[in-house]
Amino acid sequence: MVNNFDELDNEVQEIFEARAPRAVARKLSDIQLEEVTWMWPNFLADRKITIVDGMPGVGKSTLTSEIASRITTGQAFPNGESRDPRDVVFIAVEDGVADTIKPRVAAAGGNEQHAHFIHIEQDGNEITPDLERHLGCIREAILEIGNVGLLIIDPIMALLGNSVDSYRDQDVRKVTTPLARLAEELNLAILIVRHPNKGSSNNALLRGGGSMAFIGSARVGWVVGKHPDNPDIRVLAISKSNIGTMDTSLEFRLTNDETYGCARIEWLGSSKLTADNLYEDQNSEEKSLTEEAIEWITEFLADGGTDYPTIQRESAKYGITTKSLRRAREKLKIEIKRQGHGTSHTSLWVLPPSLVPYSPTDALSNVGRSALNGQESPNQSELFPEAPGRPSNMWER
Repeated sequence: MVNNFDELDNEVQEIFEARAPRAVARKLSDIQLEEVTWMWPNFLADRKITIVDGMPGVGKSTLTSEIASRITTGQAFPNGESRDPRDVVFIAVEDGVADTIKPRVAAAGGNEQHAHFIHIEQDGNEITPDLERHLGCIREAILEIGNVGLLIIDPIMALLGNSVDSYRDQDVRKVTTPLARLAEELNLAILIVRHPNKGSSNNALLRGGGSMAFIGSARVGWVVGKHPDNPDIRVLAISKSNIGTMDTSLEFRLTNDETYGCARIEWLGSSKLTADNLYEDQNSEEKSLTEEAIEWITEFLADGGTDYPTIQRESAKYGITTKSLRRAREKLKIEIKRQGHGTSHTSLWVLPPSLVPYSPTDALSNVGRSALNGQESPNQSELFPEAPGRPSNMWER
């Protein structure tokens, strides 16, 4: 008697074997040689991912509108040649389409008929795009437009969705690898906008926000920053290129377009500054501000602990920012000590013992105002908080 279950088992096994993944080897001699082609020589490659990094306010999004405008009209880029016009697609969540993106493209002389904005709808409502979940429908929209040469994603961090940890390589590559395949399949360039991290390295490749997988997936990387000698001038520098030459940096200025009431790009020529140079200036400025805060807070806390609201209020009078204060606290290893109990307690910033201008052994001869009791000299319980008889609520952590 035939066992039908055995036959079914065999059929299922054959199906699984037929669909199982297998490694395929190909000879290089069988693969046709292809050259990298460029929309913007050495800056923006066809069918590849390019990432542009830069601090907020330096003009990254204005720059992407400038690039989109030149592609929609076929106008030559600086150091480039004119090409046939192609369409451009924006996926952006921080800038308004009607009041920001459209005016910028128009001010740059773009062809609005060939510039498109994609948003995602579900059940009749607009939802935030998620590049992991929605890439399929984004692909369909691009195919429907036809002749798209550039996809602009601005900024990438806002489009990753809740399931993607931007600091995990594996998570990031779940997004960037399909994007790279999309660029190849649809013959378009992808330009990703990203903000830097809060590090202090001058190495431009280490300063991009999130995982290194972002810059690893890009074939070309840019940095946009302020010129160290003239903050009104911006510099566009190449930070990385796997496929071309690290071309000379370019300078530009953001000028006001009176017709559309927005900024537009005015190119100024080449620059000797590198991507690393742009972070050197930023870091030196931050370092200077931190050093100023360190000097001020060391003097301000010399007489004793003070609550943070008072420190923040008084430091603001000298132009010291909250960010600089916090950096100074980290550098000085300032202690946070609690005075009082329950909801009525106060947290005080206190200098570490090595920075206190007097120690318990010589403090009695160091006459001065006590930050704790306002007397001309500190009392015994303040000088020796561990001594018997000190108030039970004094300097409790």
